[in-house]
Amino acid sequence: MKGVYPVRRKKDGVMFGRNIVAQSLGSGITTRYTIFNRVFEKEPLEPGDVIRCLGYERNGQYYDMTSYVRMI
Repeated sequence: MKGVYPVRRKKDGVMFGRNIVAQSLGSGITTRYTIFNRVFEKEPLEPGDVIRCLGYERNGQYYDMTSYVRMI
């Protein structure tokens, strides 16, 4: 994972999640995912962590990661 960035609502500035920039180990493709606070707080991430995506949803042109596990 290359980076973790807070995401805030335009209306009131409240942080509702994090954007992560991740690069696939297999293909090398870089993708940006949104992780909502309820998922992120279960297992916080830091730049440089290696994660395995267990589930995601497509929201238009965006991806919302719904489940992941940090690899040790």
